Amino acid sequence: MSFRQAFAASTLLALTPLQSQTPINLNVAAVDGAGRPVSGLRAGDFQVFDGGKPRAIVWFHPIAATDQSDFAPATFILLDLLNADAVPGWKTADRDSILTKLSGRIADALEQFDPRGRVYLYLLTPNAQIVAVHGVEPAGTKPVPGSEWARRVRPMLEAALRETPGPGPMFFLLPIVRMEPTWRALTAMIPQMAEVPGPKSFVWISQGVPSLNLEAWRRRRVRVAAPSLQEFAAGLNAVGTAAYGVHQPEQIDMFQFSGNVDSPLEALKRLSELTGGRTYMTDDVTPKAIRDATSDASVVNYRIAFLADRPDRQYRKIRVVAAREGIKVQSAECYDADLPASAAPLEGAIENAVALSPFHHPDIGFTATAATVPGSPDAYRFSLELDPRDMMLLKDGARYQGSLDIVLVEISSRGERHMIPAKTADVQLSEQEYADALNHRLDITREANLDAQTRQVRVVVFDRKSSLSGTLTVALPSTEK
Repeated sequence: MSFRQAFAASTLLALTPLQSQTPINLNVAAVDGAGRPVSGLRAGDFQVFDGGKPRAIVWFHPIAATDQSDFAPATFILLDLLNADAVPGWKTADRDSILTKLSGRIADALEQFDPRGRVYLYLLTPNAQIVAVHGVEPAGTKPVPGSEWARRVRPMLEAALRETPGPGPMFFLLPIVRMEPTWRALTAMIPQMAEVPGPKSFVWISQGVPSLNLEAWRRRRVRVAAPSLQEFAAGLNAVGTAAYGVHQPEQIDMFQFSGNVDSPLEALKRLSELTGGRTYMTDDVTPKAIRDATSDASVVNYRIAFLADRPDRQYRKIRVVAAREGIKVQSAECYDADLPASAAPLEGAIENAVALSPFHHPDIGFTATAATVPGSPDAYRFSLELDPRDMMLLKDGARYQGSLDIVLVEISSRGERHMIPAKTADVQLSEQEYADALNHRLDITREANLDAQTRQVRVVVFDRKSSLSGTLTVALPSTEK
């Protein structure tokens, strides 16, 4: 029995009917007094309080152990040059001084990086472009452990900064103008984070950027379509990532923000609260922020979902506690019932990123076999068996409902990859069928025509409700073609 199955076998829930409520996913770290992750907990060992009121936990999932080679904790670091001291007079000398200080602190932290983890470093340029100093490795290449490249981070970062243009367009001097391009650039990073399995952290070294106060706009019954903090936070939660904001104090505070717009610092704090991270009020603690982010990601060990009320146009404070004494829990501090809908536009990009990732994703465990389809020489049938506890099956009335996307990636003898678009498998089980599946696993099939040069297929299972995924590479049976 696998790690995941051993825990899941004792975590069956008396699921509450959905009754049109929205399930909210939370990434949870449960640790003992010494900061060590506590394994073997069940859903009944946690309580979720929403505004002081207890909420039903409708799904519970232990996260795979982080000692697996492809499942080490990952930290994404973004040095934000767009939202720095972008005020008149911020000339080359000031810019170089600020960047030298910040890059030195980042290099100091990474040169002492925990060799068990992975670290990726990016710049947000003054022209609102994301530039990878060291990004996620492309599919088909061997991932580089964080400890190997981090020893070379200082010259790599200095070279990237030399190639980065100076201050951007003059209209970017206004924080409100930088808002949309900043959130758009950040949200575009979500698929890169999705490629890396397991719990992750995002360290954003920035003065921050304003964010539309959606509570105020919703009270006016105005729906905002532009990229936003909420969409980015929803994406981070979907890929198991907590945000750590390192606030660079403004040299000149020239701007006041109305009640319709959150200030840059308020936005940094809100992002951390929505994702279970932290905010640091000075860039002097950049090394500590990186260490904390890496350490926290290594102990995230559960994913739970609770039932929220319908969206009520406001943020809701939540608290997750352990029923057992001596266990400390870290998770998001607030939620927005609109967050699942905010993540919907990113689901396809996340799914594609997992499919083409260089890593194995183990959160949904399954077995798969491939067989030719009689009478169709290019067609193959993939038969999958998985534990229903690994997918989010929610009880609606008398039936358990869920859906999985099955993606196939063809791999040729030369290592070339070609993704076949997803097909959705809707799962609806009666109570008896659900009980049977718990004992005998769930069967799903997918057929597809494959290229004659294909020798292996990477099978990807993606649960859109939980945003968890599983992958397995299957060799094709030998044929005469």
